[in-house]
Amino acid sequence: MANKKTSKNCVDCACEKIEPGYDNCTALMDANDEHILCALNSIQTTEDYTTLPKKMAKVLYQFWCLFKNIIAQICFLTSELKRLCQTLACLNKRIDDLQESIIAAMIDNVTFGLASRTSGGGSSTGWVTYMKSSVNQKDKTFKFVWNMVFSGAEVGVGEINGKVDADYTANKDGTVTVNIKSYTITTLSYQAKRAGSSSANISISKIDGTKIVNQTYNPYSTWNQSVNKTVTVGKVVTLQPKTSTGDIALFNIADTWQLEPTYGTAYAKYDNNNDKIPDFTSPCPIDCPK
Repeated sequence: MANKKTSKNCVDCACEKIEPGYDNCTALMDANDEHILCALNSIQTTEDYTTLPKKMAKVLYQFWCLFKNIIAQICFLTSELKRLCQTLACLNKRIDDLQESIIAAMIDNVTFGLASRTSGGGSSTGWVTYMKSSVNQKDKTFKFVWNMVFSGAEVGVGEINGKVDADYTANKDGTVTVNIKSYTITTLSYQAKRAGSSSANISISKIDGTKIVNQTYNPYSTWNQSVNKTVTVGKVVTLQPKTSTGDIALFNIADTWQLEPTYGTAYAKYDNNNDKIPDFTSPCPIDCPK
């Protein structure tokens, strides 16, 4: 009602609607110059003071009109600011999700290796004694294979099976924490390839010398043994990108017989093959209005 009354009492008044937008600063400035400044100049130069009430009404109406357009522009900018803030928050979340995805994928880029370094053995009988190892990257199971040699022939092949229990934690700085909890010797077996009779011994012991398995057997007979003995390791290592734990000694293996006893140590090794990841932390907090 007040607006209609003002408009009615204003002589030849008109309110130009300036649509809110990104490029209407010039239009608002022109409205200020053309309507407000012009009306003020009209009052300042008037000689007939009886016309002042009408001119004042026109000036006030133009102020109201300009303020209305300015308020509309402020509301537009507030709405756009809120929308922009929501967009930034959305992008920030996507960056966080991307970072989490990269970190999760880092675990798949850590390799686990298990090797043995042996001493003793030889090839004086025409066959070389050996101790080989292999690992499964997915389930962290391992296998050690050794052979028995006599009189220029391979007598049999033995096999040690087990599993390492280790957790990987990927960190936001690109490092990976490896927690080697324990290892388990699950089975011990031997496959004879020649007939005969003799006595040999295969033993598996902790690094401190405590026996885990101590099996005496006939190298000319096939056998299988379920072991299922777990040894706690409790070693935690944090790997920088593109670095390795180096060799971590787990247990010793000793295979003794008439000739060329073989001694070996099982070493675990973990490699962080990831590159250093960038810092995704936003330097500016995004706090959108509710």
